Amino acid sequence: MKSTIELIALVGLALGLFLIGYYWSILPDRVPSHYDLAGNVDHWASKSSLLLLPLISLIVFLGIHIAGHYPKIFNYPWKFAPQSLPRQQELAQIFLSSLKMEIVWLFSLLEYQTIRIALGKEKALGPGYMIIFIVIIFGTAAIYFVKSYRAR
Repeated sequence: MKSTIELIALVGLALGLFLIGYYWSILPDRVPSHYDLAGNVDHWASKSSLLLLPLISLIVFLGIHIAGHYPKIFNYPWKFAPQSLPRQQELAQIFLSSLKMEIVWLFSLLEYQTIRIALGKEKALGPGYMIIFIVIIFGTAAIYFVKSYRAR
């Protein structure tokens, strides 16, 4: 399961890089660079600022990937029996891989929507993006906490 999640994260990372390359030549000089909570553009910048999204995705990907290789230093949400340590480590690693995949894909979606807005095909992200982001991230954390609690 973890390797499938990792592969999906890599595909999302590649998609973010592909989008930049594919649309770069037709992007206007100014693109959205910030949104308010309702998803409306509230700041525009040079199209080179769009490079930050895949860069941040890559940094998050690498940071979480590296952290995932050291389960012995994780802080777990509660005490558990020593015999459940392997299961707790597995759950924590799946949690980190899932977060990594979700963040990378949410950044790729943000990049795609930003490109569409810059090209005049959309007017705003809309409030749904922020709601989806929060639900996905906190939902994943909630699932991890429930599974981890049950495995103690």
